[in-house]
Amino acid sequence: MPDLYPGFSFSIETDDFFDPRTHAFTDIPKGIVFIRDSVYDAACQDEVLSRFTIAHELGHFMLMRVFGKSIRLRPNGRILEAYEDPEWQASAFAGELLIPAPLILHDSVSQIMEACKVSFAAAQTQHKACRSLRKESGTPNQALSQPGFIQHHRRMSKLNKH
Repeated sequence: MPDLYPGFSFSIETDDFFDPRTHAFTDIPKGIVFIRDSVYDAACQDEVLSRFTIAHELGHFMLMRVFGKSIRLRPNGRILEAYEDPEWQASAFAGELLIPAPLILHDSVSQIMEACKVSFAAAQTQHKACRSLRKESGTPNQALSQPGFIQHHRRMSKLNKH
């Protein structure tokens, strides 16, 4: 990643560096993803939640530093739509990164879980989103060219213009 995005780095820290409820976090201005060493080690052993946690934090970096999306926290006092929430956006990014669209179209949730080493919740969410896109577009090929995150990103971009 640092070769692709010179402003990116990550740091593996001891567990006592973190708040007990925090597994990883991204310092957007500095471009650093901080990861608990226990989470990193678990991800290296294909533990599904640790893999998702790291992909989620990578999503924060990509959305904020690469795509230039700003955090929108209750603009004008209104409650955010789910897809405007930075945590939702990072989770959507993680799902797209870890679960390739071709698997979603042809495999069951349990097959996706096994092949992609993701949780039931992640596999089911991506499976539902892809099936929904397939219904909207009418053909699997169009659905493959429009993964769920891209569609949500487009919706979010339209909202950011208002």
